[in-house]
Amino acid sequence: MSVVSWFAVRRMAGPPVWWRHVLVPALGAAVAVAVIVEASRAAQVVGAVWLVVGLVVVVGGGGAGPGPVSVPAASLRTWL
Repeated sequence: MSVVSWFAVRRMAGPPVWWRHVLVPALGAAVAVAVIVEASRAAQVVGAVWLVVGLVVVVGGGGAGPGPVSVPAASLRTWL
């Protein structure tokens, strides 16, 4: 969802490329949901615990690390 939100909705550098910025992330999300639904119960529990741990780390500030990395927008354009 964040890819679609950033590239298709809020992007200021021109119109989005729909197949790359909407269709491909949507297909990826559909595959991820299908894999999670078809996974064993134990794998679903492990995944849910891992998700909760990740959310706790994000909400808690990520521990004693240096914090999030700030990348200038100009350098991002070379990757797109």
